[in-house]
Amino acid sequence: MSYIGKSLADGQVASSAGSVYSVPSGKTAVIKTFTVYNTGSTSETVKAYVLRYGSTARQIGIAVLAQDESKQFVGSTITLSSEDSLRAETTNASTVDYSITGALE
Repeated sequence: MSYIGKSLADGQVASSAGSVYSVPSGKTAVIKTFTVYNTGSTSETVKAYVLRYGSTARQIGIAVLAQDESKQFVGSTITLSSEDSLRAETTNASTVDYSITGALE
């Protein structure tokens, strides 16, 4: 297998569960890191999920982040198939930044 590692997605987590990264059709993604960071002045509860294509989202982690605190939800790697996605939600929108790195095949 040939992988090219790169930043796959970044942005801000919404206050309701939504996709933060979806694997393009016909591809496989190996997620190396899924990091969240609280930029706000109050604590934020962040939940992370994996949604397999055609299935139900399954929670993979939860964290309560203090101001300027971060959490990495992926400990080693997660392999996602075509059209699978990572989802997340937090207490307040526009407060928690996220970054996802990995490789596409």
